[in-house]
Amino acid sequence: MDNYLIHWQRVLINPFIKPQIGTVAPDAVTTPDILDIDGNLHLYIGSVDKEKERIIHMQVKRVNFLGSKPLIVLGSATVVVDAGPYDFDCKHVFDPATIVWNNQIYLYYSAIGRGEDSIGLAISKDGEKFIKIDKPIITGRSPEVVIKSDMIYMFFIREWADKGYSIYLAQSKDGYNYSILQDVPVLTFGSENEWDNSGVTTPRIIKINKTYYMLYAGLNRNDHKDVPRAFGISRSVDLVHWEKYSGNPVFKCGSDGSWDDGGIWFGTTFRLENKLFLMYEGGRLENILNRIPALTQIGLAEMSVELFKKSLINW
Repeated sequence: MDNYLIHWQRVLINPFIKPQIGTVAPDAVTTPDILDIDGNLHLYIGSVDKEKERIIHMQVKRVNFLGSKPLIVLGSATVVVDAGPYDFDCKHVFDPATIVWNNQIYLYYSAIGRGEDSIGLAISKDGEKFIKIDKPIITGRSPEVVIKSDMIYMFFIREWADKGYSIYLAQSKDGYNYSILQDVPVLTFGSENEWDNSGVTTPRIIKINKTYYMLYAGLNRNDHKDVPRAFGISRSVDLVHWEKYSGNPVFKCGSDGSWDDGGIWFGTTFRLENKLFLMYEGGRLENILNRIPALTQIGLAEMSVELFKKSLINW
């Protein structure tokens, strides 16, 4: 039997999406999310302008992924969720997580302001004009949302027992009011000798057949704080009980000197035709630590659906 392993390969040496002076993302592009609405691909991306982070929207064509063509932030891209005016999100908004719910687009985001870090919500009928809810949805960061059986499952991160980031789960029937499913995380960091022994963060989920797969960033004690250098994957059939892949990590930072040699976050995975694409935030370590634009950019990797399914044999 061939020894197949889950692993995404970069399709571009350079970033897939770059910031561009004169647009709504002049300094950096950060956390990506993608929403397919009636065959149209909508990207919701964190962007940085003068050290202020907000969320922008742009539409792209399938050929940009299937043909592996690099993008810059289009002049037509617009800011859809900005910081403020509420206290809880008055400094930064980022980490978009989108779903279609009740015939509207619900965009959850990390909010930094006065008080604890929290998750906010903005709602749109057309995907471009959003109205914010005036209070945080839940305390935490890095949301990801999945619809299952007329229920929204929200995954988010918090510190667990002051030992490192872990991934928690909350549920909602209306998209506004969430209850945490359990006091302990549904996914947490590995043991002392494992690659993710200091924290797990930025969950992103895709469903293939009847199974859910979570791509997450893992932190190692040798990493800089909040700067993960690899992604792992876990799986679940009920969104509650998760099993890590024995072949983790499945994607790592670029080699020394490359544009993403320092850290990677938010591995957003999605399927187009016979490929599983991975869109992620990445950056050079010196730029991240020194806050030099472009702090981070967005990369693109892929693997065939066929290879992914064969790799499951080794799980």
